[in-house]
Amino acid sequence: MIWVVGAGGIGAGIAARLAGAGEDVAVFDDWADNVDHIRQHGLTLEHPGGVLHTRPTAIRLSDPAALAAATTPDLVLLAVKSDRTRETLLRLVDRLPSRCPVVSLQNGLNEPVIAEVVGPARTVGAVVRFDGALLGPGRVTQQRSDGDLVIGAIDGATAGVVPGVADRLRAALPVVVSSDIWVELWSKLTRNCLLNPVSTLVGLGLGRMAAIPAVRTVCLRAGLEVVAVARANGVATEPAIMYGPDVERLLVGDPDEVRDFHAAFERTYAAFPDLKPSMLQDAEKGRSVEVRWLNGAVVEAGTRAGIATPVNLALTERVEELVRGVRTPGVHNLKGLT
Repeated sequence: MIWVVGAGGIGAGIAARLAGAGEDVAVFDDWADNVDHIRQHGLTLEHPGGVLHTRPTAIRLSDPAALAAATTPDLVLLAVKSDRTRETLLRLVDRLPSRCPVVSLQNGLNEPVIAEVVGPARTVGAVVRFDGALLGPGRVTQQRSDGDLVIGAIDGATAGVVPGVADRLRAALPVVVSSDIWVELWSKLTRNCLLNPVSTLVGLGLGRMAAIPAVRTVCLRAGLEVVAVARANGVATEPAIMYGPDVERLLVGDPDEVRDFHAAFERTYAAFPDLKPSMLQDAEKGRSVEVRWLNGAVVEAGTRAGIATPVNLALTERVEELVRGVRTPGVHNLKGLT
């Protein structure tokens, strides 16, 4: 039995693929309409290859009796928002077998929190490299067909667990095992920090925002701050993390590399004009956003390491103002950051 905890765009999409591949899957979520729909009508995934309709078990996270009666898992995929990581795991931990791995499918760096609750030997880091959006109760969509899931051990204690997890998940989706998951995690954090808050502030999908020069400049500055903080913490991000141009030369402002970044960034998202990252989806639906656990986490890590992160700080503050209704979406929200 695989538990997928959190049935948003990513969790529901993966749950549908696993159930479609014949795995016994239980989906846990706090949105009652979502759980009720999956129970009564199933879970539907719309993706470039077609439509997949599945019937996983669905359980409300807030229902202690249903949780107690659920079949014990041998693998947990955690897909809740970062601000709910600890409280969710504390609710579940007594039901998890001692050797049951927990894989984070989340944004941010949640692995240390997971390890505190379930132990490092059961904590598997992961990076989701595909999209997902919940269209409504029991209905999820994916626009891209070229993604995969990268997993890896957070330290030596987890190394023996990872191959079995990879084999289990490969029945449903492409899985890559990384020899250094922290490089992958910080690299994803870089992309999340430069894409999510900027898209949210301007209120545009990736392709439309990437066509705006001011947006590209802010994204470049935000991303390079994350790279600098990662290095200060002993982690080297992927060499091509800034869409191909040489990071060393970008860090010193080389005009040729900056020009190449602008071209590559716009080209990367041109085919996805209205693809909305998770933070923009959440803001538009009136949900809590993860900017404090993405850009805000970079600011905190930078402060500890003595690295200035003014753009990530401003993005954090401005997104939170937008969510509170102090700001309205638009390019004007990037004023002073270019």
